[in-house]
Amino acid sequence: MGIPDCGPGNTRTNIAKYENIKPSKNYVFFLLALAGCAEVQEVLKKVEKAIALPDRPRYGAIAYSQATQRWHIRRNVVDQQRASDLAVKFCLVDDCRVVLNFGPGQCGTFSLGNDGALGVGRGKTKPIAEKAALAQCAASGQECKVAPTQCNE
Repeated sequence: MGIPDCGPGNTRTNIAKYENIKPSKNYVFFLLALAGCAEVQEVLKKVEKAIALPDRPRYGAIAYSQATQRWHIRRNVVDQQRASDLAVKFCLVDDCRVVLNFGPGQCGTFSLGNDGALGVGRGKTKPIAEKAALAQCAASGQECKVAPTQCNE
C-alpha cells in the first residue's frame, strides 16, 4: 500500500479510505506519513487508537512441570483459555500443566519446596499472592522459595 496523493482537498478522503484498516505497526507508520497531509491532531488520535490496548479484562496463568521444574507465567492476556494455552506452550516441556489461573486485577505466583512441594497463590497485590503461595508450599514441611510474581492490569 503506497502513501496516497496529498493534493488539496484529498486529505479527508484519503484518511476515510483507510478507516477500516486493522491496527498494526504498518498502520501507525501510514498514519504518521499522513501527518504532512492531515491535521496533526487528527492523525495523533488515530495513532493513539491504533496502539492502545483494548479496554478488556486481562488474565494470567502459570504452567509447571513437576518432572523438570520448568515453568512459565503468562499475564495480561485478553482470554483465560489463551493465557493457559500460552503458559503451557512456552513452558517448553511436554508434561507442563496449568497450576494456577489468575484474573483481572490479580497477581499470581508459585512457590517450590526443596523436595518438590508446590504452592500457588493469587491476590490483589504481589505480597498477598506470595504469602498464599509460600503458606501452601510450607504446609508440606519443606523450606520454600517463591518465584517472581506477575500481575494483570
